[in-house]
Formats: sequence, C-alpha cells, structure tokens
Amino acid sequence: MTNTTENAQLAKSGDGTLWGLRSTSVVKFDGNGNVIGSPVTTTVQAFDGTECVVGNASVGDRVWNDTNGDGVQDAGEAGIAGVTVAIYRDINKNGVIDTGEPKLATQVTDANGNYDFTGLLPHDRLTGSGHNDFIVKVESGVPTGATNTTPTVKAADLSSTTEDFNNADFGYRLPAAGNPNVLLVKRITRVNNNTITKNGDNLAGYIDEATNSYDDNILDNPAPVGKADTNKWVDADNNGEPDLIGGINGGNVRPGDEIEYTIYYLSTGDTTANNVLICDLVPENTAFMPTAFNSFPTKNTSSLASGDRGIIWQHNGVIESLTSVRDGDTAEYLFPGIDPTTNYPGIKCDGSNTNGVVVVKLGNIPNATAPGTPNNSYGFIRFRGRVK
Repeated sequence: MTNTTENAQLAKSGDGTLWGLRSTSVVKFDGNGNVIGSPVTTTVQAFDGTECVVGNASVGDRVWNDTNGDGVQDAGEAGIAGVTVAIYRDINKNGVIDTGEPKLATQVTDANGNYDFTGLLPHDRLTGSGHNDFIVKVESGVPTGATNTTPTVKAADLSSTTEDFNNADFGYRLPAAGNPNVLLVKRITRVNNNTITKNGDNLAGYIDEATNSYDDNILDNPAPVGKADTNKWVDADNNGEPDLIGGINGGNVRPGDEIEYTIYYLSTGDTTANNVLICDLVPENTAFMPTAFNSFPTKNTSSLASGDRGIIWQHNGVIESLTSVRDGDTAEYLFPGIDPTTNYPGIKCDGSNTNGVVVVKLGNIPNATAPGTPNNSYGFIRFRGRVK
C-alpha cells in the first residue's frame, strides 16, 4: 500500500486482505490505499484481524549532555542514560500532541543515551507541511538541574515505510558537579579549675582586653567607635598588617594541666560536602580525657550525661555530648596503635596513631549561603587532654 488518508487501525485477515478497523465498522483497502466501499458488507469483524500491520521505519537518536550548550552533538559529549522518551501518533499531522492522539510506546535511554523506536508504519508517505507522522517527547528521567538546549518535543515526518529517521535528538546541559569545601580552624586553650583561659586571660566572652594583645577578634583598623583596633593582633609575617592568630609562646603548661582542643568547621563550597569525617590526633605528651564532658547534655535528650562522655560537638545549632566509644553515635576515640582506616576506610589523619585519635562523623554538611545560614553548615568539635 502506498498511501491512505483513512483514519483506521490496519490489520490483515488470514486470507491476506488488508482491512481498516474503525471503532464501529470495517473498511477494506486495495493495494494503493484506496477504500473499497464504506463499509464493506462482510462477516469479517475487528476481532478477526490475525496479523498486525507494521512497517520497517524507525525513529530515534540520542539524549546527550550538551556541555557547551550549543544544541549540537559535538565530539566527546556523552549520552545521558535513564531518560524516558515516548512516541505518539500525530493523527492530525500538526506537530502537536493533541488530546486523543495515542502514545505508541516508551523507551529508556541506554548507557550511551541512545533510543530507537522500530517497526513503525507512516500514515502519510509524503513530506512537508501537513504530512507529519509521529511526535517524540522526553517525558522523565532528566538529571536534576539539567537545562534543555534543544526542544523537548520533536516531530518525525517520514517519507517511506523503511526510513530510518535519526534526527530526534535531545540536548541537556547538566549542572556543574560543584566544589564542596570545608574550612577547619583549631583553637587550643588551657583549662584551670574549669575556667577556660588562654595565656592566663579569660576568653569566655571574647571581649577586647587592652592588656591582652591576642583576644581581639575585630578585623577593622581603625575599629568602629567603642572597639579596639586590630593593631593589637601581632604582625607575624612582618608585612605591616595584623594577623588573625593566637598568642605565640605566651604561656606555659605543666603536668596535670588540662588542655582543651576545639575544631571549628564551616562548609564554604558551592555545594554540599558529603560524608565528612573529622580525624584529629591527640597531641603527644597529653592523655585523652574520656569523661571531660559528663556534665553536658547528651545527644537527643536534655538530661545530663553520665559515664564516658569525652567529646562534645555543636551541630544544627545545638551543643551535645558524645561518648568516646564505638556505640553507634557520631564520635569515637581510638586508643594508640589502632589504625583509623580499620573502622573508617579512606579516612586520612595525616600521621600515625601513636597517642590516640578522635574521629567524628559529621555526615553531609550543606554549604553556607549566608552568615549562619543554614545552621547546620557550621559547628565545632571539642575534646580535652591532660598534660602528662
């Protein structure tokens, strides 16, 4: 059959006669696609069709990562797997999926982004305006954040029952992978009689003390009215500008003194930092204190902790105490000689565990989008050691 304008489902009866099965009647075609009678008086009904009529035409191509966004498949641009593409019959040939126009099939793109609908029979073997056969549409499975660089619906106008129409390609520009980054700052203080001190001065309120050159956290110079200038910060590198550092050789510790170590973290990248592990070696000549924070609230409860509470953290804006044993919470102290990679494959501690190590699982830390936002983009980890 060369051509027909009849809107009917084609089928063959057992004797090879070609039929058009309408919703309420049956028509017969000659070899040129002309209707013979309307309808044909016959005992053949729609359910008598024993062989579906299929063609040898195909429609397909590729869904790909258009890295430069130009809408053209360039060499080296990879396909996108897992995208669902559907093909529709364009009954009225207008290039638009109208109500009632059937979806014939769907396919999911393979590892190379390819798809191909085969066995198609065009209903109009002419080309040009008003002779469209099929419509292909991307329906789902596009990676989150991807932007299309080509139309997501394309018409397929076939000129023969054997045409391989391979121009139905779809380009998407995938979002950049992102650059996670976590900043760490470690502060060391001496603890005497449970009063946090640094070089003998109380820093609990982080106030400006004229007699102490190291407790000023104002970076303005000159400072606003009522604030101290940053010239109280030492110029460690002699470049004429004060440096944001703590005191150097400003005091001594003695055996029996308690040293508190605080590691502040902030996710400053442009995407979430995933599966973050903090590993901190306990300094030599100090002994980890496994019960240093027994008086702090425990994780997930407002009651005070008891027993082995050697680590605290600030997470989601809340300070909680954590056990230093492997019991399912987010922190653990490993005794000297234990390789941290045994329990945490891939972790890097920048040295051997010769004096104990503290490991805290921070998990996924979203990147900060503004100061203090979100509140789980920053926090701290704290533990103590006693000078041997």
